Amino acid sequence: MTKRFIFGSWILLLTGALLLPAYCDIATQPLKRSRKVPAKPPTPSFIRSRLGPADGRIAFVTASMLETHQYLRQKFNDTVSSKLLDRYLEALDPQHLHFLQSDLDEFERYRTTLDDLTRSSDAKPACQIFNRFMERLQQRVAYADELLKTEHFQFDTDERIMINRHEMPYPKSLDEAKQLWKERLRFEYLQEKLGKTAPKKKPADEQEKKVRPNPGPKPRRSWKTLTRRYNRNVRMFVDWNNEDVLQVYLSTLARVYDPHSDYLGHSQLDSFSIGMSLRLFGIGAELLSDDGYCTIRRLLPEGPAEKSKKVHVSDRIVAVAQGDEPPVDVVEMNLSKAVQLIRGPKGTKVKLTIIPKGGDASASKVITLVRDEIKLEDQEAKAKVIELPNATGAANLRLGVIDLPSFYATFDLSPREKSEPKSTTADVARLLKS
Repeated sequence: MTKRFIFGSWILLLTGALLLPAYCDIATQPLKRSRKVPAKPPTPSFIRSRLGPADGRIAFVTASMLETHQYLRQKFNDTVSSKLLDRYLEALDPQHLHFLQSDLDEFERYRTTLDDLTRSSDAKPACQIFNRFMERLQQRVAYADELLKTEHFQFDTDERIMINRHEMPYPKSLDEAKQLWKERLRFEYLQEKLGKTAPKKKPADEQEKKVRPNPGPKPRRSWKTLTRRYNRNVRMFVDWNNEDVLQVYLSTLARVYDPHSDYLGHSQLDSFSIGMSLRLFGIGAELLSDDGYCTIRRLLPEGPAEKSKKVHVSDRIVAVAQGDEPPVDVVEMNLSKAVQLIRGPKGTKVKLTIIPKGGDASASKVITLVRDEIKLEDQEAKAKVIELPNATGAANLRLGVIDLPSFYATFDLSPREKSEPKSTTADVARLLKS
């Protein structure tokens, strides 16, 4: 029994690249920015992240499993500790734009001690390093806001900028970092300006006409776009909690052992369960982030949202309430966090404050939906027969084609919610037989 439990836990921990596309109720890729309802730039405030009461123990168990069950059986020693420190810094700041050399010098004390700290159930360095990253990120956003308000960018000289700084050294001081931030901001500002002034292709009969060159948009348009982008970037990290920090830290540790291994936190494990079981409990909608708004991309057939006839594609969800509890504002919230609020056990109520497509805040309405089980049937194995004429033209050649969008198997994290088990193996065998 113990062996079976450990092996099952190992499968949960080291999932490699098996995570499947999520549903919402699930976040996918952002939509193109909407021009009708621009989101005003948020003013994120960061509360220093702290470990939860069980996080140190979780780190210890994870490291122990990697030592004893990963293929190489490599000990969590000083060498692994050193790699973990470097790769965790890279995970947070891959372009070497935020951490200063003084930060690296301060964190150097962890280079050969992360293994010892983890064995004593201490994962505090994960939060300490993340908090410093947030400090530098907010400094960069504040500096960018200041430049956008006061600087008049000129592009009348020959300049170069290093776009990919992954192999470049970290800035030595805050002044050097600010110079890098300014160069990057100028580059982004110029990209915005060029993108909005791209000349349209003229008809052939107008090719010879002399026209006045497009003077370009007013600088304020690019200023608003970049301000919104920078603040949304910092907002994404402000929404992180201790589980998110631990997720990155322990995934980094797992990838030191094996590049195809990950640690799954609670929300990631839920998404993995949904992808493997091809079912979820929610309102039956795919959600995307559109300029800071949680937007309906698609309604899943026979889901509560579609059945209600009150929710439509491109509607925006601005607040979520559980039953009779007060609503939680989800504008500018990390989409995965909003999704977690919308999901819930079967039979429970969720209240959504929705702005209809094309409307403004004055048109918002509150609707109540009862969560239900949503089956993701479009991810199941399917089969069809194609008939083609053979070489002689006599009888048709029958070809059987099996379409397998994903691998799946029953992976039930809620034993109380019983449903028919799913299996790729069983479905493909049935289709082959038919």
